[in-house]
Amino acid sequence: MQNAKPMSFLRLGLVGAGGYGKRHIAALDALGGRSNARIVAAADPFSEKLLQLEEKGIRGYASMEQMLDGEKLDAVIVAAPIPRHFSMTKLALHRGLHVYLEKPPVPLIQQLDELIALDGEERVCVGFQLVHSKPVQQLKQIIAKGKLGKLVSIRGGGSAPRQRAYYTRATWAGRVTLHGEPVFDGPMTNALAHVLQNIMYLGGAGENAYASPREIRAELYRGAEIESYDSSCVKGFLDSGISFFFAATHASKEIIPHTLEIRGTRGWARLEGETISSSLPLDLPAKDSGELPLPGNVLNFLRNLQGETDIPCVRLADTRGFTLTTNGAWVSSGKIHSIAPKYKNSYTVNDDPGVNVPGIVSLIHRGIESGMLFSETGTPWAVPGDTCDASTLYSLNLEETLNAAPFA
Repeated sequence: MQNAKPMSFLRLGLVGAGGYGKRHIAALDALGGRSNARIVAAADPFSEKLLQLEEKGIRGYASMEQMLDGEKLDAVIVAAPIPRHFSMTKLALHRGLHVYLEKPPVPLIQQLDELIALDGEERVCVGFQLVHSKPVQQLKQIIAKGKLGKLVSIRGGGSAPRQRAYYTRATWAGRVTLHGEPVFDGPMTNALAHVLQNIMYLGGAGENAYASPREIRAELYRGAEIESYDSSCVKGFLDSGISFFFAATHASKEIIPHTLEIRGTRGWARLEGETISSSLPLDLPAKDSGELPLPGNVLNFLRNLQGETDIPCVRLADTRGFTLTTNGAWVSSGKIHSIAPKYKNSYTVNDDPGVNVPGIVSLIHRGIESGMLFSETGTPWAVPGDTCDASTLYSLNLEETLNAAPFA
């Protein structure tokens, strides 16, 4: 984050007072005296959310524009719904503000490229906080020191069950577009996006480098009655020549924690949750780059803003490989394939119904072990996608392609 200036007191504005916005308020509270920043204003169209914040001394505004006009701010935290990320970050950059932007950054590659061009001073920090978690940093150092030999593949995934309440909590949840704005909500692009971003980070050639996909094959599926996808798998090659694989689902009652597996010419290392295992005896480095999840990442953002740390934020440009992969997955799959009723069943958690696709957890485990897409295993409901050349992908129109093949 360049051109940072020392400041005695940082005035923050929060965009989106509900949901994840509340976590940011709690994160600042948790930092206490270690941070010289506080949220002085918040913008949200729902007045009842603002009333709760005003009791904490945070002034409320009905829109981001009103907040920026009425306050002198140093930075804004954008914790608004995904379809607003692009316009709100763009507005903040035009006002010369630093931005903490919640993940995913934006749905479309052309939106990201426009923001990257606007953010010449690298004022935006994207909330992929698990990049700087201790186990991921340990894996990065294992790779850098050549302990696994030459890198061959990076694979990852997870299963995060979601029931009906998850999709009814917000108008944009489970949507591809909303009122003409792209959303592309789903496990790969939202809930389990950290795993995919970490694949790009671990595949990058350098301490703070991120990889980008060169070639992609992918499959998108829906088990639940939603517009978007709730299951996906993608594989391909990174610009470094390393092969990668990622698979994730919400359509299961079984949990797979965040999983990453790195294979080299000498052996493998695997991260499940926060536990690292390996085929080799590893002298794991003790370096810890920050306290996580959210409070440590927010503190790192504030320290970057003031030029007080050498731990870099995740920049917009660092998320280009992630965004190219998600967009390329849509192009490769061609459409979202609905899983037929005979291949799924239902379950409930506290009277909240969910969809379960038997065997999908095994497919994710198998993919992490072998790199095989769902369709390559002979799964009857799986449909292979085409190969997408990510180097030629500069724009994507979700609404156009969705309307061409709705609920296919």
